[in-house]
Amino acid sequence: GYYPVCDPDDPGYSCCSPDGYCGKSEKHCTGLGIDYEKNPDLLVDEPIRPSIDPPLWYLLDAPDGKRGRCGLGVSPITGNIFPICNPDDKTAHCCSNGGY
Repeated sequence: GYYPVCDPDDPGYSCCSPDGYCGKSEKHCTGLGIDYEKNPDLLVDEPIRPSIDPPLWYLLDAPDGKRGRCGLGVSPITGNIFPICNPDDKTAHCCSNGGY
């Protein structure tokens, strides 16, 4: 895929918050959050091909600590360009597959 998602089989990190982090709180699983445990079919949705080339976010092959992360609290991708969420994602989520 083009962006990581939360693990639906992880009891503590199966939902994605609107802020782009995996977890299991009400904020993660309701409202603008995505509950992959209740909706595992979301995992097989066709990935959204980025319209930005090169992508301005860390992909699944990025090192630990960067993979799936975005925002000013993460190391810049290059120079002073900080990773963003995938703007082509229908919900604009940027989830950590490591549960950050």
